[in-house]
Amino acid sequence: MLRSGEERTRLILEKSFNAFISIDATGVITEWNAQAESTFGWTRREAIGQKLADTLIPPGMRDAHLNGIQRFIETGAGPVLNRRIEMTAMHRDGHEFSVEMVISPIRHGGTYSFCAFLHDISQRRAAARRLEEDVKVIGERNQELGRQQKIMISLMEDLRESEEKIKKTAAELERSNKELEQFAYIASHDLQEPLRKISSFTQLLAQRYAGRLDKDADEFIGYVVDGAKRMRDLIEDLLTYSRVGRAEIAFERTDMTELMGQITALFDVDRAITAAEITHDPLPTVRANPLLIRQLLQNLISNGIKFHGDSPPRVHVSASRKGGEWIFSVRDNGIGIESQFHDRIFEIFKRLHTTEEFSGTGIGLAVCKKIAERHGGRIWVESTPGGGSTFYFSIPAREGAAADVSGDKSEGGVRS
Repeated sequence: MLRSGEERTRLILEKSFNAFISIDATGVITEWNAQAESTFGWTRREAIGQKLADTLIPPGMRDAHLNGIQRFIETGAGPVLNRRIEMTAMHRDGHEFSVEMVISPIRHGGTYSFCAFLHDISQRRAAARRLEEDVKVIGERNQELGRQQKIMISLMEDLRESEEKIKKTAAELERSNKELEQFAYIASHDLQEPLRKISSFTQLLAQRYAGRLDKDADEFIGYVVDGAKRMRDLIEDLLTYSRVGRAEIAFERTDMTELMGQITALFDVDRAITAAEITHDPLPTVRANPLLIRQLLQNLISNGIKFHGDSPPRVHVSASRKGGEWIFSVRDNGIGIESQFHDRIFEIFKRLHTTEEFSGTGIGLAVCKKIAERHGGRIWVESTPGGGSTFYFSIPAREGAAADVSGDKSEGGVRS
């Protein structure tokens, strides 16, 4: 019966999922199950009879192992016995790994033996290390996210402050522009009356005393008459520029082909003098202010005729739909414009030629730019010296009717 019980116990230990090892009081292995073979790489036959310290105890821990056995036998004190502990074990191939084990002493008469159940926890340890590393990385990333969040909050506050400053600056600029336009309108309007008197009396002086004064006096009077005329033209153009910026405008269906017919008729005298040719493709119907758009086209066509070379001036107007806008082009065969001046010519009072070369006030293209912008579009030029110029302006392809509002709709060409 005893032998049968021992056999049953041995079979149970053999089938255990934990490694089972037993040693005698001298540290010699007396039992070694199949799981111990799998865990440590030693077969049962190889392990039994060997010192435990020589098989699975790492070299650096062997003295402590042997001392612990001796101390227990002498004193009965064993702090690692009968409780679950973790330690480092050594495989037959020499690599070390972590195990969890419980060691229990068994007394046989006057001596002791020790049995231990061991379990390989290297994967669990590795998973724990990975978890610790992941937790560390997550912590570092959380800290970094916290820093980035603070930076983002700071940037958003800076952006909000910048937007407020931009809005404030834009409002101040708009108010300044309105005040400037109002001043220009009032100043120009008030200047007309004294200028009209200067011009009238100077012309009267020239007529009444023509030939009765010396040659220098006649020449000086001529300078005054020309200067007064130029000043009158400048004031009229400045008033026009101011009106375009100040006036509320109404959009309506505008047949651009019909409008071009009206504009062409206005240049009959210029065409007769310069042999100018003004042509256009079929043009669309757009929603625009016809008076302002006519002024824009008049200015561009007038420039095309004025700034011509040796050949008779040729001006051609066309349009094409691109996305949500109509692009109009006014192409001429004139003297052209150098690329560094393509933006400058749309600034008020910016002239590329003297009045002796070409007449004008330097306001016409600035008016064109303002008209295009008032329609929600833009204006630009493509040109090379001697190769003519093509001016482009865009008008949004508006659908439906725009609300009509009253405004200053005065018309009249601007000398550029």
